[in-house]
Amino acid sequence: MPVYTPIFASPSDSSSITLCKILDVLASNSGSEQAPVVGSISTGTGTLVVSASDISTLSFSTTAATSGTISISASVDGTNYLSTSYVALTSGNTSSSFNAATITIGQINTVGVGYIKFTASSLVGTITITTVGANGVSNVMLDNPLPAGANVIGVVGTQSANGTVTFSGGTATSATGVSLGVSPTKSLTIQNTSTGSAILYVSTTSGTLTNVNSINIAAGVGYQFPFIPSGTIYIGASASCTYSFWYA
Repeated sequence: MPVYTPIFASPSDSSSITLCKILDVLASNSGSEQAPVVGSISTGTGTLVVSASDISTLSFSTTAATSGTISISASVDGTNYLSTSYVALTSGNTSSSFNAATITIGQINTVGVGYIKFTASSLVGTITITTVGANGVSNVMLDNPLPAGANVIGVVGTQSANGTVTFSGGTATSATGVSLGVSPTKSLTIQNTSTGSAILYVSTTSGTLTNVNSINIAAGVGYQFPFIPSGTIYIGASASCTYSFWYA
């Protein structure tokens, strides 16, 4: 398996380490990438482990299986794994798992991590995962989102700063889209405050909401809209779950 080998600034032949030499080494490391690593998982509950030593970012893309779920976990020692999240490059959403039946491309922050493991659950068919590690700039991920309640960065409840920010919430009981009932003009943040595995769907499309026609927000994860959607905003879920939102 190809492994990224860092370049070190160390004196040789009695040469001194200058600032220019250090900057040159940093530039060399920042542009380095692993060769692509390709692996696959077939029907069942298999795993695929990828080395993440000496890299800061692991990008991946997948093919589509018939059905199933792929979860992502990280380990320092290759033995003890904990769930971690990835950034979906097509939407900006973060999650610790994805639908195996959908082609997915994402990026994982691997600073200080030795291994990344993809684990299949109820997989039908075969999914091929291609990864590329790099020691460069990665997306910023919020792996430990804000707890449920009237808390958002810089805002507690309702306040007047750059306009009035209002906190509200509700429960989505099914995948059938229900109007959020507000028309934000400046900002909108929505958080899935449930503790189970239900996925919160947010869309400007009415009817049945799915992971294809909606923004998917996993339990405990929040999403801040980079723009204000025009028209009605609809909320649904894969199973009953609570949500909170802030808007101005």
